[in-house]
Amino acid sequence: MDRQEIIDYFLELVTISSPSKDERKIADKLKYDLIQQGFAVEEDNSAYNVDGNTGNIIARLKGNTEKPT
Repeated sequence: MDRQEIIDYFLELVTISSPSKDERKIADKLKYDLIQQGFAVEEDNSAYNVDGNTGNIIARLKGNTEKPT
């Protein structure tokens, strides 16, 4: 992603209504986009601790063990 693509993506995200404890729409968008980029995505159950509808999103991208670190 170049600088402008990052800015455009950020501007897209901030247009999604996501008031405190009701972040489901933006969470679903982020999860979808991360999966499309090859990330393994999970969501924890922290929503229950704050009476919300969205947990923390955890995204992992598997590294390439064939290349040097």
